[in-house]
Amino acid sequence: MLMKIAFIVLILICPVLVFAQNTEKNNSLAYTDMKPMDEDSLTVKRKILTTLIYRKGIKLSPEMIRTLYSENKNARRSYLSGQILKPLGPLLSASGVVLGYIAIKGKPASANIHYNNQDITAHYTIRSRPKLAAGLGMFIAGIVMLESGNELIVRSSRQYNSKIGSQKTTSFQPSFHFGITHSGNLGVYARF
Repeated sequence: MLMKIAFIVLILICPVLVFAQNTEKNNSLAYTDMKPMDEDSLTVKRKILTTLIYRKGIKLSPEMIRTLYSENKNARRSYLSGQILKPLGPLLSASGVVLGYIAIKGKPASANIHYNNQDITAHYTIRSRPKLAAGLGMFIAGIVMLESGNELIVRSSRQYNSKIGSQKTTSFQPSFHFGITHSGNLGVYARF
């Protein structure tokens, strides 16, 4: 029973922890990685499970991105590696959940016990802890693979942007505001 509770808690908590890293301060489930100043540079938007690449405000298809990266080998390699890892992550996670379920469900068994000159049949369930551990490991590895694939796609856009312009085009534009806040207090807002 304790193994069932631990497995269910891990399945419910792991996605929350992974997706909590992707939220902005305004609790949105999407964030923009960079705000380039050059109109030829790429902008990346991360959502819950996907990474979208935009150019001039238009979402690019994977074919367009591959042709765009054809001259930049490092960006192309990172993008293709990320595209390979993204579908494998959920597949591995789903396999881990199934394996964990099979381990928790167990295999019914029975044994004949001779006690006080009576034959008693005891029914019980055999549960495999190594199978459960392997299922949890596969589930976590699948989430890591999915996130790694998304990070490789973000890295590919950074590599592309660094080739087309100076380093300023891929960094955040610093801003500094001084004034009265919404609550009526005096405040300073700085972003680097």
